[in-house]
Amino acid sequence: MKILFATDGSDASNAALAALIARLGWFREVPELTLLTVHAAIPYKAAAAWAGKQNLADYYDEEAETMLSPARASLSAANVAFDAVKRVGEPADEIIHCASERGVDLIVAPFATGR
Repeated sequence: MKILFATDGSDASNAALAALIARLGWFREVPELTLLTVHAAIPYKAAAAWAGKQNLADYYDEEAETMLSPARASLSAANVAFDAVKRVGEPADEIIHCASERGVDLIVAPFATGR
């Protein structure tokens, strides 16, 4: 079983991850878990060009780490192995693309509204 868990670092995502961790024993074998975060791309190409390619990459990476941090901590505390993936783009599209690439069986994407 391969599970893709998409997180935005919100309380809703963290609560859903806690529920998933509590239920991992329900699976016959320990699932392969991919932790995914997707940051929406900066919509203004001129602003992105002005900021610079490396600065923008650093920004996306810092934001992704902020979103992944609570989930990483929860999974590590529960001794659950996972692979973390960071993407930039339209969240729904990137979730589906990542799931397709990795051949996942289950997608969990509990995003809070308004974030």
